[in-house]
Amino acid sequence: NPTLSGSPSSVSVSLDFTGNDLLVCFACQIHLYQHDFFGLSYVDQRTQEEMWLDLSATLGSQRILPKTVFTLQVRFFKEPARFIDPLCVCLLYTSD
Repeated sequence: NPTLSGSPSSVSVSLDFTGNDLLVCFACQIHLYQHDFFGLSYVDQRTQEEMWLDLSATLGSQRILPKTVFTLQVRFFKEPARFIDPLCVCLLYTSD
C-alpha cells in the first residue's frame, strides 16, 4: 500500500493553488476521502523551520518554492466514531 509505505508522491500544481487545493489533490491521489483531519507540513528552505501549509492561502503568497517536499500529518483529532474512511483511521493510528 503506497499510502503507508512512506514513499514519495508527486503532484503538479500552480502557484495559484491554495493549500487546500494541494491537500485535496494529494488526498485524491492516495484515495483519502476524509482528509479534513490532516494538514501538510514542509521545511521552509530559507529558514529551515518546519511550517504548516496555510490551507486558505495560495502557494504563491506563501512563497512556496518549486520542488518543496510536503508531509501529510495529522492536524486535528476527532472522536473515532466520526471516522468513515478506513484509510483515515489507519493513517491516524499509525502516524508518529
